[in-house]
Amino acid sequence: MSNGLPRLTDPDRPGANLTVHAHGWNPRLDGHRSDPDLGGDDFVEHLHLTDEPRPLIEEMRRAHAVGYQWLDLVVQTGAFTHRFTRTPRLA
Repeated sequence: MSNGLPRLTDPDRPGANLTVHAHGWNPRLDGHRSDPDLGGDDFVEHLHLTDEPRPLIEEMRRAHAVGYQWLDLVVQTGAFTHRFTRTPRLA
């Protein structure tokens, strides 16, 4: 869910922020799930867009400029990796 200004609103839920769910964790598609290691059924990964030495926001802008539309995050214990893709990865 974006916390930017202006916020991105969900066209299916007036007044609510647009939310992106991790693969397999969308309650509308995958049902209600819970995992005690993740803190239950609602968890968040903050992306620090301006951290140096390689600000993620600049990487995102460069990727978008050449046609990449998706940010693929792989979250592991203590770290995450990312890549940009032109099509969504569904598995």
